[in-house]
Amino acid sequence: MVQIMEQKHTQGAEEHAKLIDSAVAKVNAAKEDLADVFKTVTAVLAETKAAMKSLATQRDGLATEMGQIGKQRDDLTREKTLLLQEKTQLEAEAKRLEHDKETLTTAKGRLEKDKAAADHTIEVMTGEQKRLLQEYATLQSDLKRMSSMASELGQKEFNFQKIQAILSIYMVLLEQVWQSQPHFKVLYLMHGQKQEWARQDLAKASGISSAMILRAIHELRNANLVIYNEDTGMVKLVRRFLDFNTDEIDKDKNKN
Repeated sequence: MVQIMEQKHTQGAEEHAKLIDSAVAKVNAAKEDLADVFKTVTAVLAETKAAMKSLATQRDGLATEMGQIGKQRDDLTREKTLLLQEKTQLEAEAKRLEHDKETLTTAKGRLEKDKAAADHTIEVMTGEQKRLLQEYATLQSDLKRMSSMASELGQKEFNFQKIQAILSIYMVLLEQVWQSQPHFKVLYLMHGQKQEWARQDLAKASGISSAMILRAIHELRNANLVIYNEDTGMVKLVRRFLDFNTDEIDKDKNKN
């Protein structure tokens, strides 16, 4: 009986020990599982911390970029405003230039018309002056011949006053109507003692402006009445068509 009880007690102890060993094994297994879990959690926490740090860095970077973008946006807004102002100014300037262009075009057309009219007037005046000078020279020659004929034939009734009146009319036309007084002065002075005159001396002696004397010299040269050297400014007659010295006339006037 005692043996049976001891056997039962031994069996119970063994079973209890097995249960304890099983429990310890389970605890150890659970402990290992928990260690793995802790490792995993620790790794996840480390990764999460690193990710949060990276996100914080990215956030700061994005904030900086947003600040730069905002500054660039403000700069672009200012530049846009300036460009709009410049555009407005350029459009106004373009309108002003277009108006000035139209004004200049109108003025140019008017000046061209005035120039054409002036050129025509000068051409007509120059032609008339040449014609009158030629007629005057011809009349002087005819007067000489008629005077010689009258002297030879003794024709006292020869009407010199009429011829003198005609010459006076020509002189009035030359000096006043066609404004050729400079031409007359040049020819008059050059029929004096001097064979050749400087252009400046002609202007001083005549009391007429240098520009008017120069124009008269050019027109007299074109009419083949004088020779003018552009380089030296010297003028001389192609030929003398008066048979007297005008210096002598001026001396007589001064004596009187």
